Amino acid sequence: MKIYIQMKAAGKRKPVLQHVPYELPEHVSTLRELLKELVRIEVERYNEKGTDVQVVPYLTKEEIDEAYEKNTGILIADEFVARKLDYAATPAVLCKNHGPFTWGKD
Repeated sequence: MKIYIQMKAAGKRKPVLQHVPYELPEHVSTLRELLKELVRIEVERYNEKGTDVQVVPYLTKEEIDEAYEKNTGILIADEFVARKLDYAATPAVLCKNHGPFTWGKD
């Protein structure tokens, strides 16, 4: 299913609206499923740009309730291993529902 969503263009000072096309799987049938799918697509698009800051998947409710800080660290470390990233060359990461995590001398 193909849909278009009107969104504000990222990084623009003036509010520039643009129609963004999305190709959705047929199993999307609720607003919650639609929003989750749109977030997943946007994270993939962002990561494909090859920027210095990567977006990692989000923690499950169980992971947050169990040990938020520990599981966030494990998630970040696992993503760096999976993507073969050098933590010294990529000193920041974005996690869903959280500000950026940064490390290094400065």
